[in-house]
Amino acid sequence: MKCNIQSKRTMSTGGAESSEYTEESSDNESTQLLRGNSPCEERRISTLRNQVVIILVHIFMTSVTTIYWIVLTQYLVDRLAREAGYVNISSVDHCTSNASDPSTKHANEVQEQVTNFLTNFNFVQTVPAFFACFFIGSYSDYIGRRALLLLPIFTEFLVVATISCIIRFHLDVNLLYAGFGLDGLAGSWPAIFVLEFAITSDINASKDSRTVWMFVILCSGSIVLAGVMLATSFLINTLGFFYASLLLTSMGLLNFLIAFIFLQDTLVNKPTTRVWNPFFHCQRLFGLYVSKGSRKRRATLLLCLIIFVFAVANEMNLVTMDSLYQLHEPFCWNAVTIGEYTSIRYATANIGGALWLSVLKRFLPSEVLAMVGVAFQASAFAFEAFIKESWKFYIVPGLLVPNSCAVPIIRSMLSLLVESDQQGALFSSIAVVESLCALGTGTVYNQLYGATVSTMPGAVYLLMASCAAVAFFFFAIYFIIREKPESRCEGVNNHEVEVTPPHVVNS
Repeated sequence: MKCNIQSKRTMSTGGAESSEYTEESSDNESTQLLRGNSPCEERRISTLRNQVVIILVHIFMTSVTTIYWIVLTQYLVDRLAREAGYVNISSVDHCTSNASDPSTKHANEVQEQVTNFLTNFNFVQTVPAFFACFFIGSYSDYIGRRALLLLPIFTEFLVVATISCIIRFHLDVNLLYAGFGLDGLAGSWPAIFVLEFAITSDINASKDSRTVWMFVILCSGSIVLAGVMLATSFLINTLGFFYASLLLTSMGLLNFLIAFIFLQDTLVNKPTTRVWNPFFHCQRLFGLYVSKGSRKRRATLLLCLIIFVFAVANEMNLVTMDSLYQLHEPFCWNAVTIGEYTSIRYATANIGGALWLSVLKRFLPSEVLAMVGVAFQASAFAFEAFIKESWKFYIVPGLLVPNSCAVPIIRSMLSLLVESDQQGALFSSIAVVESLCALGTGTVYNQLYGATVSTMPGAVYLLMASCAAVAFFFFAIYFIIREKPESRCEGVNNHEVEVTPPHVVNS
């Protein structure tokens, strides 16, 4: 059998031939012909198509996952208030009462019950996701990305469909434990993050393109979230919670169909021997930090992971805290006001962040921009903790503009420190700490808010600000001990795909 190949380039790692890349002359530079395991196995992979699909998947995932927590929070507040004998939460009228008034006491009790529900739901979802993420990324380096991505997208749809059924038929809220538990077993949103960024790393080899595309993915999700938030708040205010949840259910189903129909598997060179032993994949994950590469590189990688944890800890459960904070006195916002503010917050921060990054990256290293971003994040949350007038909330998005590019830059910093056949394991390790962080912050933030709601409801934002301050401190250490990524990826065309097959170990 003969293979007609117009051009071929052999890439090697450590002097050993590892993979072959073939490119067919075409007017469409975003499509490549990639060699698989067998000498004549060829697959046509469209980088542009897959990147667009990943952006769409992230947009729908971000909107659905973020907003169903907001809808659920407001629905629980309203439902528990009704079950306590009030027409709705506004009937408690705690905003015009003093602290000793019974209506204020009842309002505080309702919010404490809601925070307990949210804490339990978060626990049921994130604990299984934490364990699932130990394996998903590393397995994707062996069996491919596509199938493992479709599973959590589908379970996300099941969660929001369950919420819709509970609202429509006034079912027992405890049914959500099954939905969140199933979603957690599939890896939930951390697994989607793992595979989104692994695919992005597969098709973007250069430092600049990888950083830019990771920022585009996160930024696009937040900008579209702003519009969906407005639509959802309008539906809640005019038609009720069910139609808002129905919109999210439709988006969840559409997200699954887009990924199922259009997404290609970007892992071309799969090992001929697949390793299913979970201990082997755990070893690959931890090996990045304890045995792979030089001591300085491992220290740099671990430090970047610590920075990432404290940088994202502030964003975990933030929309839930904002909703509870703004529903309570002295603000007493309704669904429309919360939706408008959240839309402005995300749109302003991310559009402004895109301009911030595009201008300043010409003059400053991306790591410096990320460090400045977490400093602004600390100031924004410290300011938010002491807000007493509603109009001051609108200053916060401006303070968060420099921070919007911080997390994408940190992800790129981590990705560039490991080889191409370790991207899945790397992003799996990121998802493990991210899900653990979500579990910890979800519990701590909800319990802290419930404990301080009657005295200082903004106390939770001081804790968020302290996390950002810790991230800034570790950034300072990073600049002292860092090991710069090798220049092997620099200058690679954005449309080229570098594929290095994982080493096969029989277990």
